[in-house]
Amino acid sequence: GKESLDSVEDYEKRILKNPNSSEMWIMYAAFVLSKTKKYNLAKKVFERAVKAVDITETTEKLNIWVGYMNFEKVYGKHDEFIRIVDEAMKINDKKQIYKHLILIYKNSGNNTLIYETYKLALRTFKNDVGLWKAFIEFLFIHNKEGDNKEFQTIKETLSQALQSLIITNKKIELLIHYSSLNYKYDNLEQGKMSFESLIKEYPKRHDIILVYIDKE
Repeated sequence: GKESLDSVEDYEKRILKNPNSSEMWIMYAAFVLSKTKKYNLAKKVFERAVKAVDITETTEKLNIWVGYMNFEKVYGKHDEFIRIVDEAMKINDKKQIYKHLILIYKNSGNNTLIYETYKLALRTFKNDVGLWKAFIEFLFIHNKEGDNKEFQTIKETLSQALQSLIITNKKIELLIHYSSLNYKYDNLEQGKMSFESLIKEYPKRHDIILVYIDKE
């Protein structure tokens, strides 16, 4: 079974054996925080961790930075959180950091920051259909009928997305998603119209008809 980790010495031994284990580093930081109740001591563990994990271990590295970002969001000051996010962007896959940042803001329920992060991410990754789909669904949830004045409308976003996506299949994928979201969020007439115009435009695409039948 697992040997118990009851002291700083135990964690130091384990870290020495496996300095690339993001799980071990994050457990260590949590242990220090729960034992000492001191933010700065737990932060020191994260500072060591981001230097210790090998640059080639991309998944472990990303996990550590995400853990660090989460830690700062909960216990640190906002400026320091932003600084850590900037650092994380330089060292990891930017798109992954954006996605995790959106999750962090979702957990703290800050819709304005989620919105701004989508906008920023889509400036850089405007060919990412997954990001557009997630952004449009976010607007469906938080921007019914464009009643949130600080957010752009779903229609504006959809037309931006269609201009940005280069590959026709990706555009169709997005339009199917948009049509389906209308059903999901009780916009049945719009969903119906949207599917029917898609079927007219791409009569050979049986997948569109199948999704439509499923929604109906």
